[in-house]
Amino acid sequence: MNARKLTMLSLTAAVIGSAAILSGCKSAPAEKQIFIPKNYTKMMKANPNGPFNKGWGQLGKIKNYDKIKIDIIVAPVQLDQSGWQKTNIRNLASSKHKDMKDLAKYVATSFKKSFKSSKSFKLASKKGDKTLELEFAIVQAIPNKPILGAIGNITNLTPIGLLLTPVKVSIRSKTGAGGVVVMESILRDSDTGEIIAVFTDRETARTAWFNTKDFTAYGGIRQIVDIWTKNIVKVLDEVKAGKPVKGKKISKFELFN
Repeated sequence: MNARKLTMLSLTAAVIGSAAILSGCKSAPAEKQIFIPKNYTKMMKANPNGPFNKGWGQLGKIKNYDKIKIDIIVAPVQLDQSGWQKTNIRNLASSKHKDMKDLAKYVATSFKKSFKSSKSFKLASKKGDKTLELEFAIVQAIPNKPILGAIGNITNLTPIGLLLTPVKVSIRSKTGAGGVVVMESILRDSDTGEIIAVFTDRETARTAWFNTKDFTAYGGIRQIVDIWTKNIVKVLDEVKAGKPVKGKKISKFELFN
């Protein structure tokens, strides 16, 4: 057996071995909320075709506002992780506290970029008249495992890797192997504190035949954050204009990502 064939078999075995381990792991349930008040979680409804998993709101009231203050919160209590999700070489390279702090900064920057395209709302730095306040809480962020991501990308360039693509897509969607992020948000009147809407979403990083995001720990999560912030702006603009709400559903697979 030549060296090339041996390498291909070794890489394929690594992917299959990872698949066997991952297939027995499960991510935290999306139904559990830890930041949104319980009396509001009871009113939320699932929206499988919408931009967010669940939500509730008095959407008509949003028309009374033209500014919004954004608060990025890293929830002090995070959703539980499986044993596999906790096992990550990232924990040796960086502290969880630093990673979450950096992610919160990224979310803030993403919101600033997204609201530049808003037709109806301007970002505000303080509470005030006709100003909404969005409390955007990160309640779980599980980074990708870049080493496995690199192996996966390399094996995808082989015929055997191509055949394994459907298996990998299924595994990643069930386990969040490429990264998982969960947010819960509360939209308030900034003056009175009245809750106008609540919504939550849990997303796993996108799978691709060749995925550049798999070479970094938080690349897939940052991509999800960018889609979230754009969707929030889009939904607010649509509600303000009296149009049907049409957010962008996050796709689970792309040929190249």
